[in-house]
Amino acid sequence: MTLARPSLRRLLSVTAAALAPSLAAAQATEAPPSPLLPQQSVATNPLAIPFGVFSFEYEAALPSPGFTFGLGGTYFSDNGDRNAWAEAKALYYPGETPFRGFSIGLSAGVHQARNVPDCVVFDITGGCSNERKTQTAPTLGVIVSYDWLIGRAERFRVGLGGGAKRVLKDVGRDDPLWQVYPDGRFVIGVVF
Repeated sequence: MTLARPSLRRLLSVTAAALAPSLAAAQATEAPPSPLLPQQSVATNPLAIPFGVFSFEYEAALPSPGFTFGLGGTYFSDNGDRNAWAEAKALYYPGETPFRGFSIGLSAGVHQARNVPDCVVFDITGGCSNERKTQTAPTLGVIVSYDWLIGRAERFRVGLGGGAKRVLKDVGRDDPLWQVYPDGRFVIGVVF
């Protein structure tokens, strides 16, 4: 029995010595942890500000890969006419990386428009009516865009896109709202 103990010890020592390098190599070749993808973004269109257009958007990645949800608003005023939009949007990035590459989505919101009529509508006295008319209606839209994340840390976002919004209300020729609006998008922002 005393002979079995030293040979068992030797066997365990040899086995441990043989396995130690392979365990160390397995730990050394372990893949580095993947960098965390950005989860949120804030952006605006600074090039539109000199033209009286102010816009802001917030977008957050959802738990499902490639899906985001956002909120945004735009305000424009010119010579007494005014347009204001507030909307929510849901986007899908087929590359499944939020805020990067091609995306397509839907938007739903509300649009308020006010106009100062031209002198084509006369009141009872025969003068030009300058009464402002304001309308508010819900909207539905589609969005197609492409976004880049640039910089060393890829935290700076530039986005271009387009689409259309439909007002969910019948509007007449003299109404301040239009039935369909083109929707252009140029944004600069940050992701975090």
